[in-house]
Order: sequence, then structure tokens, then C-alpha cells
Amino acid sequence: MKPGIDQHLMALTGVLATKIAPALPADSYAVGEVKMAAALLILLTQEVDRRADTLWRANRDMRALFQYALQHPVPDDLRARLSTDAATEDTSLRISALEASHAALSQTLIALHAAVEDTGTDWAAAINARIWDLLERGAEDRML
Repeated sequence: MKPGIDQHLMALTGVLATKIAPALPADSYAVGEVKMAAALLILLTQEVDRRADTLWRANRDMRALFQYALQHPVPDDLRARLSTDAATEDTSLRISALEASHAALSQTLIALHAAVEDTGTDWAAAINARIWDLLERGAEDRML
């Protein structure tokens, strides 16, 4: 069986914590640096395991929000952008590809948010509430 990335990262954490840190002088600044590196590797291990899923769900949720927004009288220039982006799909689970999609969709989300934030209509308030829900879920999904 081939070890996964998470197992490699945890092995590095173990080397730092059990081999390198004890070999350094106890009062050395490097001890703190090694401990910080080990802690960061633990956080990286968690992120590696979930990053693709987090990005894929965020992209899916933005596209669904764009579909919802298209049911309302959004400005025509934004409507075309929403329609185009809502119809896109993630064709790869590579992190770089998902991040590129996420960046493009996020730009459309920002434009949508700017368009509805201060409009004062019921439909715009409903879209704005969904945007804030999406942003809150995204922040929760990225918490370590």
C-alpha cells in the first residue's frame, strides 16, 4: 500500500518533534521554530485531506446561487455573466483547477453582491441573505 500525503506529512511531523527538536539546545530559538513547523504540518495534513472537497462544494454552491439569482430581475450585464458561470462545471479535481474555477466564480459572486446589497427590493434582499449564508458556510468549511 502506498502511503498517502497525510501519512507523509505526519511522518515529517514526527521527525521534527522526536528527532530534530530534542537534538537542539533547549534554549535555542530553533526549538520554537521546529515546534511551529510541526504544528503547521499537522494543520496542513488536515487541509490536504479536505481541500478538494471544500473547493468543489463552494463552486457548486456559487453556481446554485447564480441559478437562483437568474430567477430575479438582476441587471442584464450581470445576467449574462451569471448565466455563463452557472453553466460551468469543474472538469478536474486538481486543486489548481478547482482554485481557478473558484477564483472566477468568486469574481461573479462579488459582482452579484455589489448589485444586490443596497438595492432595497425583496428579491435583492433574499439574494443578499443567500450570499451571506454561502460566505458563512465557506468560512466554517475552511476553519482548522
